[in-house]
Amino acid sequence: MTCSFSGAEGLLPLDRLLAEEGMFQIPAAQAAELRRQYIGAALAWHLDGAPAYARYAQALGFELKAVHEAGGLDRVPLLPAVLFKRPEVETRHPHAGEVLWTTSSGTKGGLSRVPRNDLTLRRFFSSIAMQTKVVLDVEHADAHLMVLGPTAAEARDLWIAYVMAGLAVFLPLTRHYVRGETLKIDEAIADLQLLAGKHVGLIGPPPFILELARTLAARHIGLHLRPTSQVITIGGWKKRSGEAVPRTEFDQTVSEALGVRIEQVRDIFNMVELNTVIMECTAKRLHIPPWLYVRARHYGDLHVLPSGETGILSFLDPTAVSYPGFLLADDLGCVVEDCACPCGRRSDILKIERRLNTVESRGCALKLESTLLG
Repeated sequence: MTCSFSGAEGLLPLDRLLAEEGMFQIPAAQAAELRRQYIGAALAWHLDGAPAYARYAQALGFELKAVHEAGGLDRVPLLPAVLFKRPEVETRHPHAGEVLWTTSSGTKGGLSRVPRNDLTLRRFFSSIAMQTKVVLDVEHADAHLMVLGPTAAEARDLWIAYVMAGLAVFLPLTRHYVRGETLKIDEAIADLQLLAGKHVGLIGPPPFILELARTLAARHIGLHLRPTSQVITIGGWKKRSGEAVPRTEFDQTVSEALGVRIEQVRDIFNMVELNTVIMECTAKRLHIPPWLYVRARHYGDLHVLPSGETGILSFLDPTAVSYPGFLLADDLGCVVEDCACPCGRRSDILKIERRLNTVESRGCALKLESTLLG
């Protein structure tokens, strides 16, 4: 896939930030200016070349110059995530070139379909590689990554497989333990026993990781991995939400069964519509990278809430060029702004509280759907 469109040129400085090892040491004022610059460039690309999004912005009375005014990012027109389930809504940029249609797991009444071209995908993999190093603290050439999920080839367009594949690119010693939608738990246990003294990264959805931990405990199998080994959850509980356990209980169970430090049980947040992952540090805090603007919004009029208050989460992601990465999510949470974390990093911190239920999600999106669809 290639990108031949001129609008991408205004975004090229962003690519240097995606690979910046000191991304979480950038002062708050400088990070805010970078966000205005990169999000403004992304908006110009979509407003100039994507008629559907341009009409939507015009109907809301939004003009590009507002980005550089006080509170301007809070007025950027948002696409509710549920719209990516609607085939009649055009989300693909007309000049995006060839795209890969990535999909969600379809747990809320249909698949979200998100068009990603080569530049959009390359930016995703670039950001996940650097964040793996600077947030997860993983840079072991001999690290073994065990993925409790399918290969990207088997999963085809399922986005969570691409997220896990992003880690696999950075850690080349990788095996996958889901084939034909079945977790090969005995294979995973056998390999864990063979990896005594090695650095292991175990990644997968929480239900699979908890099942592995409980099986190890039930069989009284003790592991002897390198102390730096990590367990990384991704994707949430989804269809197995009835089996969910509190985070503290989950971390304790997994830590004891796999013999890893409890601070090394981490989480990664992403959704198929978002082209950036948000990773958790040893202090269990999700660090928002400096190019990404995340805010919680009020249920009623969607105004931005103060730091630390809970609302519907919104994301402005300039890394997406094949679709508008300006999103109103299906998640409730809050953003603690400019937080000095015990891990030594400073950034906005994301706290996820729960998913919106179907009624809430539909009600919040109706205002924007009616404008976008006419």
